[in-house]
Amino acid sequence: MIGKQTYRVGIFLAAVAGLLAGVGMHQAQAQNLPDRRALVEWLRTGVFDKLDRRIAAYQIAFENGRRSDQAVEYALKSFANSDPGLLAAIDLWAAQTPDFYVPLAAHGIYNWHLGAMAAPAGDASTPEQQKIAEQFFAEATRNLEAALAIEPNLTTAYAVLIAIEVRRGAHDKAFEHLRRGLEHQPRSFVIREHYLDSLAPWRNRHMSQSQALAKLDEFVDDTRVSAGLYPELRALSGYDDYVRSLLGQRGGQRGGQLDQATAAIESAMAKGSHWKYNVQKGRVLRARDRCVPAMAAYDTALSARPDVAWVHDLLADARRCLGQTVAALEEWDRALALDVLHAPSLMSKARLLRDLGRYEEARAELDKAALFGAADPELRAMRGDLLVNYLNRPAAAIEDLRIATDQRPEQLNYWLDYGTALVKANRCDAVAALATYLSLCRGNPVCFLDDLEWAAGSIEDVSRADCQS
Repeated sequence: MIGKQTYRVGIFLAAVAGLLAGVGMHQAQAQNLPDRRALVEWLRTGVFDKLDRRIAAYQIAFENGRRSDQAVEYALKSFANSDPGLLAAIDLWAAQTPDFYVPLAAHGIYNWHLGAMAAPAGDASTPEQQKIAEQFFAEATRNLEAALAIEPNLTTAYAVLIAIEVRRGAHDKAFEHLRRGLEHQPRSFVIREHYLDSLAPWRNRHMSQSQALAKLDEFVDDTRVSAGLYPELRALSGYDDYVRSLLGQRGGQRGGQLDQATAAIESAMAKGSHWKYNVQKGRVLRARDRCVPAMAAYDTALSARPDVAWVHDLLADARRCLGQTVAALEEWDRALALDVLHAPSLMSKARLLRDLGRYEEARAELDKAALFGAADPELRAMRGDLLVNYLNRPAAAIEDLRIATDQRPEQLNYWLDYGTALVKANRCDAVAALATYLSLCRGNPVCFLDDLEWAAGSIEDVSRADCQS
């Protein structure tokens, strides 16, 4: 069932043949995928009828067995874009076709993306970040369930609901979305892929790493069996090794984990062809400072998925590693054209601009990132560092650094920058901040002697001075 009242299925069926003849555009044409930039432009300019017809054509083709649901997901995730202006356009779209599933799904994916941006996965997020993320996730869940009430075969909606429940730690609910989705569409690639992502050990804090990997292996085995009926699923045959490579890369050089990550991704690529495997190959190579082959791996991934912002971000980092400053900035701009407030790209671009001495431009990028990432202590600390140590605006830095130290009190460099800002602003509370820094440095070999001497001397100077309370 495609719609209820506003649209008739026959309208779309009449358009399907023409749409499927030319669904790929620009870079995406070789892969016969939607052009995300074009879809977002149609949204911005209010060409809602064309959006409805285009995305419905992908869904109909999937249901008829003529196309993978990866194309539907790729189209709908065009709206995983943090551009604040898109929300009003999506609301207008939904108001124009209130009984149609596509704008509801787009609304859900937009809010899911903002929730994922608001709080990093796992233990890295603070309670405030989690609170903000949950507000977005709640709205996303409501819209995705409304879309499924109209179109129960919309596998992308089940997949994103799995991702949301995993971020909430509700793995039983994630499994229920898996069951519901595969009951409607047993050949879905997208649902299985998102569920495999949910089984990564760092997303399963309630069980040991070995238990999580065992569950992952079991589901990959099931997927390999299903590939006998649905050959497209063979690409997921290496997903267990892909996750193990991610796990090893997270461990870095400790205990040879980077070697394990390299072996695991080579094993994954031998079992199946998936664009994410090339991305992970690039990550492992970049971790070894092998930036030329890393860049080639990212390029290969982008040839399959040309409009994925976070892969452009990784490619920009590889270009910077090679000293290709102009090309790196252009690549970050490509990422930001796809996801306007993508915080990793904005922060990485700001670092490069800072290192080039373009401090005001760097601050402008961090200010953009703060529109959705104001609760991110790393962002706050980075902007505070720029303000106090490069732009010499200590008073403007104080609030950022206070929030950073409140949320990450174990980060000694945050305390050093906070104390520096307070000293330069002639604030009496510099004494407490620098005393905390010295306490954290006690027995810690990473602290520099010059910084320790400056902090101790500044405490004495502030204590004797006529400081502001």
